[in-house]
Amino acid sequence: MTSVNPVQDHIDELEADEDRAAALLERTLHLAGRQADRHLAPRLAERTLRLAVTFHRRAGTARRELTDFINYMERDAR
Repeated sequence: MTSVNPVQDHIDELEADEDRAAALLERTLHLAGRQADRHLAPRLAERTLRLAVTFHRRAGTARRELTDFINYMERDAR
């Protein structure tokens, strides 16, 4: 965030939040796949999948917030 534009800074922050959540989701799903391959305890796999769902929701929330913010800015610019 090198700009002095608070709107662009907010957009950048939301995009970064979405990217981080999506990356965590990918890592968690990969881990769940490895756990399934190794036939680890079902409780561990269940926890990992719950964590993946959390990251999926976090990414979705960031994406919706970013979309809503951009839509708001576009309406305001008309």
